Amino acid sequence: MLVEVGVAAALLGGGAWWALRARRRHEHDLLDAMRARKYGFGRLAPLRGMDDDLPTVGLGLAMLGPLFADLDEARQQERLDREARRRLEALELRLNPPHLEAEDPETPDVPHAPDLDALVAIALKERSHHITEVNEGMERHARGAVFEENVGLGIRVEEVDVEDTTIEDRVAREGGAAGQVQISLAWEDRNDLDLHVYAPSGERIYFNNRKSACGGVLDVDMNAQPTSSTPVENVVWAKDAPSGTYRVGVHFYRHHRRRGTNTTSDYTLRTTVFGEVAQFSGTLKHGDPMQLVTSFTLPDVEEE
Repeated sequence: MLVEVGVAAALLGGGAWWALRARRRHEHDLLDAMRARKYGFGRLAPLRGMDDDLPTVGLGLAMLGPLFADLDEARQQERLDREARRRLEALELRLNPPHLEAEDPETPDVPHAPDLDALVAIALKERSHHITEVNEGMERHARGAVFEENVGLGIRVEEVDVEDTTIEDRVAREGGAAGQVQISLAWEDRNDLDLHVYAPSGERIYFNNRKSACGGVLDVDMNAQPTSSTPVENVVWAKDAPSGTYRVGVHFYRHHRRRGTNTTSDYTLRTTVFGEVAQFSGTLKHGDPMQLVTSFTLPDVEEE
């Protein structure tokens, strides 16, 4: 009997070891595929479904689309015209809620209300109701931005400072996770900016849909109430990140009238794909439509 138990334990342990080995081999193959597509070398074929004519950005292993400056004059004008139409449409759809006139610009920076948790819960519920009311228009509007652009209009692609852990520190502070694919948004005021990630499945991960069927999770969502001047939001695939294209947008949902918080917010967005980091920055005004920041593609590699 003891011999049989020992044999069973050994088989289970061996199976776990082989499963871990297969997963690591799969991750290695994904990285190799991205290197092959980006740099033109590696043992795997170029990624399927990519447009070889598109210029690329030399940051990270994930393939990024063209910058505005890389487009010819006609395509630049198309983007400018489309952006103008989207701004008018955003106003018509009421994608941003009205100002809360009860908020006092002289309110101290740090909220001291003993029922702060209750206030945040009310704000989250109100935000959910607002998005539900305009959801059809919001979905159409967001998809228009996300699927018609690559690297967004006006987005700055930054050199990554690997020594700067500000965003990672904020995510850890709020209890967020790291993973195979991680997308983090940070800004420096008490406004309510929202991170929207379209998964390869087409699902949109955001505050009203925090978890996708393909494993992506919004695990940090901040400033529904103006609780922090150093906020962060985080979407992560801890493991088994699906192949396909990920598209990332930022929406300026609400201007909170607080000292040092204006109707314009600068933000930084960082993507980490199997340890490879790319970083972007942009500026949004309250009332702007959702701004596409970037899209990147994780190749399809068959597991052995």
